[in-house]
Amino acid sequence: MKRLFNWQYSWQAFGGDICGGAVAALIALPYGLALANAMGLPPVMGLFTSFLSAPITALLGRNPVLIGGTASATVPFIAAAVKSQGIGGAAKISIVAAIFMMAFSVLRWGRYVALVPLPVVTGFSCGIGAMMIIGQLNTIFGLNITSSAGNPVSQLMQFVENLGQTRSAPLMLGFAAIASTAIFARFYPRSPGPLIGAGVALLLSNLLNLHEKEVGVLSLSIPPLVGFSWAATDIYTVIPSALGLAVVATVNI
Repeated sequence: MKRLFNWQYSWQAFGGDICGGAVAALIALPYGLALANAMGLPPVMGLFTSFLSAPITALLGRNPVLIGGTASATVPFIAAAVKSQGIGGAAKISIVAAIFMMAFSVLRWGRYVALVPLPVVTGFSCGIGAMMIIGQLNTIFGLNITSSAGNPVSQLMQFVENLGQTRSAPLMLGFAAIASTAIFARFYPRSPGPLIGAGVALLLSNLLNLHEKEVGVLSLSIPPLVGFSWAATDIYTVIPSALGLAVVATVNI
């Protein structure tokens, strides 16, 4: 196997792709579940997003090491759309954002991202990460808060006000998963850290007989298509959010 599709390829490269793909798939399993949950979607949708988008990315993408699937940078936009418009509204925003991104590609606007200072991109990534952490604090600390504040600052204040209701079991499991993932990512970077972290937390829950809310049984069938309709008001409710999602996803890529 010397040449394939007009580029240099070898058995060694093929072996590396197989191993890399296996590790990426193992990481995508808990990653997809977690991001779908953070977006307010059924966890199984994170899995289908991960493995249905991967072949499309491979066929249409020009980067040989680009992995398709869920991305943390999109979480705030999708979560806000799900909360305000439901899954159908989130689907509309995603579709329009994809159209925007295709237009960016045709116009070759992606090259202008290189002009953005590195601290800006780093700060953007850290901000997205902070928003995701704040959004999941109630779950990690086991706080039984039914209402959810609209913005991260309000969510953080709500969390602090109810910090006295912290339960030890979810806190222990959450930090076990985080610590295990961080340790393996640091010392064994080629290992599927997120999957190992989830496994360690699951093992700990069984050993200590800790019973927390589970993801539940994941159906192997494709989730039903979500119906939605377009309206004139989408100009104000969909396009601005879709443009923001497209810009964020472009910078993230």
